Amino acid sequence: MTLTAAGGAPARPIGVRLHGRRLRLLLGGLLLGVVVAGGCARGGEPPDLVLDGSPRLPDAEGLATVVESDRIQVGGVDYRVSPDLVVFSTHNLELTPLLRWEGAYVQVGLDGDVVAWLAGVGGVISGEPPSVLFTGQIDMLDGDRVMFRGGTVFRLEPAATRSFAPGSFVIAEIDPVRGIVRRLDPT
Repeated sequence: MTLTAAGGAPARPIGVRLHGRRLRLLLGGLLLGVVVAGGCARGGEPPDLVLDGSPRLPDAEGLATVVESDRIQVGGVDYRVSPDLVVFSTHNLELTPLLRWEGAYVQVGLDGDVVAWLAGVGGVISGEPPSVLFTGQIDMLDGDRVMFRGGTVFRLEPAATRSFAPGSFVIAEIDPVRGIVRRLDPT
């Protein structure tokens, strides 16, 4: 059987021949597509925050002294705010409004210099020195860090280290200026 094209002329095999410039354009386009697809898969963003009690190591923590829809100042450092910012309370992991945490002690997760998540810890108790109290159940003590059920993690001052078994309920007294737990006491 012979194939014929319109007008009765013999049909030429359908094929794509790529030489020189066309081949380079095709390969360049394929490479660009792979790079773009790989970039979209990650998006340049941190992994999604899952509020399931997994430990959350903050990139920064301190007093939120300036809180606006597009920027926040934590511990005296200015950060931009992600349009996809996740704001929640460390006490119950419920989502909260950003403005609720102005003047309070917070922990933040960063994507570069952009705040991707903000965990509100609590208000500052004035006094000399000022402090923030956090009540929680210890998941584990690991060197200079204490991890709580619910995922909150704080750095410990060496003097704060005590022997607490996992599951112990404690009050952590936080130095809001230094961002460190001064002491742990049983509840």
